[in-house]
Amino acid sequence: MPNAKIIGWGKCVPPAVLHNNDLATFLDTSDEWVASRTGIRERRISHVLCSDLATVAAQRALACADVEPDSLDLIIFGTSSADAAFPNSASAVQKNIGAGRAACFDLNAACTSFVYGLSMATSLIQSGAMKRILIIGSEIISHWLDWTKRDTAVLFGDGAGAMVVEASEEKLGLLSFKLGCDGVARDALSVPNSGTGRSRFADIDGLYDIYFDGQEIFKRAVRGMSEAADDALKQADVAKEDIAFLVPHQANMRIIDEFAKQLKLPESVLIARDIETTGNTSAASIPLAMH
Repeated sequence: MPNAKIIGWGKCVPPAVLHNNDLATFLDTSDEWVASRTGIRERRISHVLCSDLATVAAQRALACADVEPDSLDLIIFGTSSADAAFPNSASAVQKNIGAGRAACFDLNAACTSFVYGLSMATSLIQSGAMKRILIIGSEIISHWLDWTKRDTAVLFGDGAGAMVVEASEEKLGLLSFKLGCDGVARDALSVPNSGTGRSRFADIDGLYDIYFDGQEIFKRAVRGMSEAADDALKQADVAKEDIAFLVPHQANMRIIDEFAKQLKLPESVLIARDIETTGNTSAASIPLAMH
């Protein structure tokens, strides 16, 4: 059975930087307040489409892999901030990079979208159905924010990361994975009235607003990440002391620290510096941190 070898990776972060000190000019906050609670000091804000960020990340991943776009069998675009309800944003990337023979779809599992995409790509390659796949995580979370609300305005940023995987007989790539969903707490982090559940006739000002229950998310995130990591390690028959790097979702430094403590892993293996300069980029978080 072939494995899915990661042969290329690329990223795109917007040039516009929004520092905590900038937020303090219009919010009741400070750099020290935000950094001490989240580990975030700045984030990037995009003025182009989500698919534009994804295109640059994809082009860089393909260049890194030294492969042509028309060799791709599939493009998986992980995002919760797609350009439109349809057509999918993956097809925009296909058009932009010239990958005309690739199948395309968007995958929305919010912050876990890239991990879902990587596991799906691995399974498709292992089955023999496909040989080369581009996986993207790209977000413009700033689009959803109400910039008058401190609890969410300080957390999120924009960006994109991409990887190319291809069939290989070597034992590498994704050796195991554990996917899950805590549907009971699905409303703890949500953007209400942002889809077809939004009334077409209600008097709504057109702005969006992320609902965020920080304490509930912290508790469930640490438990869920720890249980999933233990499960994946057992599947792969890998001991914790053999881990060279731990790449967690870059959401909040307190969550990351507690997660590492639960796994009893030293700080030296933790890849968590990205959060300081990018904030929580949702689906882009894992590929940006791995890059």
